Amino acid sequence: EGAAGPTLPASGMDLEKHLLDQERAYILQALDRCNWNLTDAAKLLNMTFRSIRYRVAKLNIERPENQIESGEKP
Repeated sequence: EGAAGPTLPASGMDLEKHLLDQERAYILQALDRCNWNLTDAAKLLNMTFRSIRYRVAKLNIERPENQIESGEKP
């Protein structure tokens, strides 16, 4: 094909972990952008509410406490 895509490290890699890390990162970005509204985040990622709810649970994604009440500092 070509050298335009990601390069596989010479020592190999854990593809499953890499893909889960990427999925987690994109879901967290979408949730942050949508103020943790699952419906809006799902739309942003072109997935259903049920799919994002499942993936959030599967990846043990939790809303950081510092984002629950924005603007307040302990």
